[in-house]
Amino acid sequence: DADIFLSHSYRDLKLAKTLAGWIKQNLNLETFIDSTVWDSAYSLLRKIDDKFCYSAKTNSFDYNMRNNSTAHVYAMLSSALAKMIDSCECLIFLNTPHSVSTKGAIKQTHSPWIYTELAISRIIKKHKRTRKKEKEFLKSSTKKTKDLPIKYDLDLNHFESIDSTFLKYWHLERNYYKNTHSLDILYDLLAKRVQ
Repeated sequence: DADIFLSHSYRDLKLAKTLAGWIKQNLNLETFIDSTVWDSAYSLLRKIDDKFCYSAKTNSFDYNMRNNSTAHVYAMLSSALAKMIDSCECLIFLNTPHSVSTKGAIKQTHSPWIYTELAISRIIKKHKRTRKKEKEFLKSSTKKTKDLPIKYDLDLNHFESIDSTFLKYWHLERNYYKNTHSLDILYDLLAKRVQ
C-alpha cells in the first residue's frame, strides 16, 4: 500500500532507501522499493536453477531449462512491477549515472529492469488513488500487528470430500487388492461413490 514507486539502479539502493526515509519522515508518504520486498530476480533464479536446471552428471546447467526458468521469473517480475506501478499514485525515477548513461543527446540504460519500469510508466494511465483523511492515515499507520492479515479466497468445489471412515475403507481395500496401486483403488472408490 505505497504512495510512490521508486525506480532505481540496484547500485543506488542506499540512496533509494535514504530518499524513501526522507519522504516518509518529511512527507508522511510510503515509498515502494522493489528490492527491499522482493529481493533480487537473480538470487531467485540461482535457487531455481541450482535445484531444477543443474546436472551433477555433466557438472553444468541445461541451456533450455535455464532459458525456461529465466523466462518465467522475468515474466512474473515484469507483471508484478506493472501491478505495483499501477497501484502507486506516483513514480519517481532516481536518475543517476548508475541508471542512465548519456551518449550525446541519447539517454540509455543497461538495466532491463529500469527499461521495463520506465516503459510501463509510459503506458500506464495516470490516476489518483482514493486517499484516507490524514488523521485516519496516521492512526492506521501506527497500529502494530503481529500477523500479516492476508487471506486468499479458495474454491474447493473441485475436491472430493474424504473423512476418516473413507480413509479406513481405502486402507482395507488396499490390503485386499495388494497388486493394485493405492491411487487406482482411491479412484475406483470415488467413482463408485458418484454412481
